[in-house]
Amino acid sequence: EKRLAPYPIYPASFAYARMEDYLVEAKKISIGSKKLQRILTEIHVPLNIPKGIYNGKIEIKQSSKIIKRIDLTVKILPIELDQANHFNPAYTDPYMMIGSDLIWSQDTIDDLFKINREMGVDPFIWESADFFQIVTNGDESNKSIVDIDTSNFETKLEKMIDEKYIKKYAMIMIWSISSKIYTYLFPLAKEKELYDNLSSQEYQDAFGLFVQKLLSIGNQHGIEFIINLADEPAKNLYSRTLYDRLGPIVHKHYGKLSATYWKICEEPVTFEKEDGTTVILLGMKNLIDFKVYSLIDSDENDKKDFEEAFDEGYTNIGLYTTETSYLSHPLYHRFEHGLFAYRAGAKVISLFGIHAVFNDPFNDFDFSKDHAYPFFPDVLSMYPIWEKGKLLRRLTTIGVQQG
Repeated sequence: EKRLAPYPIYPASFAYARMEDYLVEAKKISIGSKKLQRILTEIHVPLNIPKGIYNGKIEIKQSSKIIKRIDLTVKILPIELDQANHFNPAYTDPYMMIGSDLIWSQDTIDDLFKINREMGVDPFIWESADFFQIVTNGDESNKSIVDIDTSNFETKLEKMIDEKYIKKYAMIMIWSISSKIYTYLFPLAKEKELYDNLSSQEYQDAFGLFVQKLLSIGNQHGIEFIINLADEPAKNLYSRTLYDRLGPIVHKHYGKLSATYWKICEEPVTFEKEDGTTVILLGMKNLIDFKVYSLIDSDENDKKDFEEAFDEGYTNIGLYTTETSYLSHPLYHRFEHGLFAYRAGAKVISLFGIHAVFNDPFNDFDFSKDHAYPFFPDVLSMYPIWEKGKLLRRLTTIGVQQG
């Protein structure tokens, strides 16, 4: 399946891929007469393969005549490398796209587990709408949340554990349950009432109940959940308010917080409430346990933010690789997830593995990087094969694994 065919996307009518960079199991490759073709060959070593020496060969033929033979020898050593000191949450939640434009089959989900496991990445769990359900007292005149149903989430978590996808850490974005609790308790709330409503005892109790249950589930399985409350708190007041009001609840139950981080997060924010009084949100330096920076962005200050954090001895700093995840050459990812992470002392290297299919998922050059929206290509580390319900590895996976 070549990605050079036109494929309908939004908002453009058609787009064309510029290169093929997915990996296929190739027993035979044909090159036409008077054609020049560059081929990258990787020897795939499955997990848990027995130690020993494995021999093979590559034969180059012209009109069935062998003109060159390349002998291959791979020695599998009886050792296993230690886990890296950092963890690599991948935006590739096996369940995040169910019900979206891309219909996942069980084969696809199984493939996703296998590829992620071989890459060595950790879960970045997007809380879908059906993961957690609020349980109410049923009294509309005196509303109360009495429990949080976590059964659906636990079923999916146990699948991740059975697949050996989760090792020790899992990043989890809990954007839906906080909204569900809020909408139930304050269905007619105005925008400027957010701070007071999040501060209310009934909301604090309900959200605290959820956090307590979530962290208890993690403890039962020996997993540490790193909680992300909202997107990019430096860029909008809503996200900043959620972290200010709900972050202390997470810490109260001995949980850890993560956020996409900029130096500006450490400055206080002032705004006016519905009644005209002024509120000051404190800086987030002591609130965020895992500060994840964007190292390569359009703003040169983003690079300085990370450098200053490194120079000042911040602990648990991290990077997310949104802008480089779509680059094809394994060298980039081997460097970011290996030597760079080690030398920079990063504790988190987040990988954009596979994103929503608002673009053509076979074409990671639909739009230029500075396109207004979507603002990045598909940043896929793997491609779907529609007819077979399977996924193809991309060169990205090789670099991340080696790093």
